[in-house]
Amino acid sequence: MNSRERVLRALDHQEPDRVPFDLGGTGLTTIHVTAYQNLRRHLGLPDVDVRIGHMAEQLALVDQDVADRLEVDLRLVRPGTASTFEYLLRDEGLYEAYSDEWGIGWRKPKDGGFYYDMYRHPLAGADSLDQLKAFPSPIRWTKDAFARSGLRHKPRSRRAKRPCWPAPAPGSPRSIPGCAL
Repeated sequence: MNSRERVLRALDHQEPDRVPFDLGGTGLTTIHVTAYQNLRRHLGLPDVDVRIGHMAEQLALVDQDVADRLEVDLRLVRPGTASTFEYLLRDEGLYEAYSDEWGIGWRKPKDGGFYYDMYRHPLAGADSLDQLKAFPSPIRWTKDAFARSGLRHKPRSRRAKRPCWPAPAPGSPRSIPGCAL
């Protein structure tokens, strides 16, 4: 039974060959960067530069070798970030900080910090609906949003083996148009 069949059977309340396993198929089922590095070591996999899926929470994107080793049944597929946006870390004394594409300021303690906390928001002083409506959105959904995610480059055979549904982004007020595969 492949991953797609396994998950669909479970969703249909039918017994699959084993319980479907998800690690990183949504932002809510992923793993912190530090735990991910420890997991890779425990599995005897080589050290890699961990790709970050959600900067503020320091959530790792699961690499294919880990997914294969653990027989993960779901994969996260999501649009890429805006082509003009890049995370730039700043030194703010006791904190490491950055601003996201919305202009929200995030920081984490340099000593012992595991994730970033919001500490500045561009709408903090907004007191009218007009001010909210006037705020420029950084989101521009274009055809190339999924191209930047690499989805178009994945073999159809891999996509066909896994179910797909909208996946919430961690820390997001709404779902992003992505899929758990």
